[in-house]
Formats: sequence, C-alpha cells, structure tokens
Amino acid sequence: MKDFGVLGSGISGSTIAKLLSNKFSLEVFEKAKGVGGRASNRRYIKNLSFDHGAQYIHSKNKKFNKFISFLVNKKVLKKWSGNHLNSSFNKEKKKIKYIGIKGNNNISKFLLKKIKKNYSSKIININFNSSFWSITLQDGSQLSFKNLILTCPFPQAKDLANKYLDKNIRNLRVNMQPNITVMLAYNGNENISVSSFRFDDKMLGWAANENSKKR
Repeated sequence: MKDFGVLGSGISGSTIAKLLSNKFSLEVFEKAKGVGGRASNRRYIKNLSFDHGAQYIHSKNKKFNKFISFLVNKKVLKKWSGNHLNSSFNKEKKKIKYIGIKGNNNISKFLLKKIKKNYSSKIININFNSSFWSITLQDGSQLSFKNLILTCPFPQAKDLANKYLDKNIRNLRVNMQPNITVMLAYNGNENISVSSFRFDDKMLGWAANENSKKR
C-alpha cells in the first residue's frame, strides 16, 4: 500500500506530489487524458496546439518568482512578450507573463516526470476504512492508500469527501463558474500584431493569439 494518493494533476497537485515524492510513495490520478488540470494544452495538428485553461503565469511574490526562475532555467517556461491590450486598446500594466515552452501544462509534466500517473482515471467514490483510504475508479477498480489529497475543484472535492468534511467546510459557498474556451484555427499566414486582448464583458473574458507564443 502506497503512502499517498493525489487526486488531480494541475499545478497544485503536481507540486504537492513532487514535494511528497522525496520521502513517500505515491500515485497521481487524473480524469483527463493528460496532466495540467486548468492549465491544459490541446494538440490540434502537428506542432499546432492551444492553451485552453490558464493562458499565462505571473508572479506576485519573491518565493514564487524564484520558482519561476528555476523553471525558466530548466527550459520549462519562457517569457511571453508581445502586444497585450486591455479593453481600452491600451497596453496592459507592465507585468511579465510566463508560458510553457510547448504548452502551459509543461509545469505539471516537469514536476510529475518521475511519478506514476493514471490518466482517464475518474474517481467516483472514496472511503475510509479505519486505517486507510480506498478509492473506486469509474471502471470499478479499487486502490488503497494510507492518505489521500484532493486537489480537484471544491464542488468535486465536496461531492467525493462530503461525509468526511467538517460542517463548516461543507457549508462553504464557493461560487465556481464554468469556463468555456473556443479554439479557432484558420488557413493563412497573416501576421496579427496583437498577442492578447482582455474584454470588458460579462461573457467574453480573454482572447489570445497562440501564434504569438512562438512555439
């Protein structure tokens, strides 16, 4: 029986798994076909792909900036330069945007490189059996771990672990709205001068020119 089961392979799950792997045995479970969570990248054809979750990473504190610098040195991340505009067609306030060299799931791929990962593995039930946790996958298979860490969005975590959560946590009102991404590709080599555009709209939030990421 392994020490930890980590549910979710986004940046938080990947970071936790990497830190734990230095001392403990573990596995990571991801319901999607690849790692990244809400920082995923979808292949279109050949070398064409789209970031369809988080579009970039920006550091606001020294500790995280140090982590980003480490990933830049490891050729996991790079700066996303270009013409980033706000809804007034003015350049956004100066802040450095970082993106994955091949996709914004690069961070998770890097952190989980030597860790066992289970793709297309949706967890439908968890249960505590006095001294260990058992998880049931959608295909009916079951696995056991000494500890479980859930890094999935709050509504999903609440559904899975509801009977084990403190009442104050169960009663939390966490409003999570769906994020719908349209990925548009077209024939032609037109050079679009705008790298990204931030809308001032209740429905439309953001437009990114993937070609400007120069992958």
